[in-house]
Amino acid sequence: MKKAALVLGTVYVIFISLFALDSLGSVPELLIHLIPSFVLVFLIIVGMKKSMIGGISFVVLSAVFTLFFNTYESPATLLTISLPPAIVGILFTLSER
Repeated sequence: MKKAALVLGTVYVIFISLFALDSLGSVPELLIHLIPSFVLVFLIIVGMKKSMIGGISFVVLSAVFTLFFNTYESPATLLTISLPPAIVGILFTLSER
């Protein structure tokens, strides 16, 4: 379960990082757009070491994404932005057992 969470989390980081490519004008702007990716990489590292904390963090992050980005308004956006971190969190939590 932990390997599946790591792979899905890494694929999700790559997907989220693609959104930062629209700001290739300057390096500081690119780095600001990559902040969510940096947070996700940090949470994956935490999940590798402590599965329960990483799992809870990903589930909370999924809820934050849902409320902050209003992804509940569109089913497609909800499925692509908010659901993958929840699945990663559940996988990390289940791998704790």
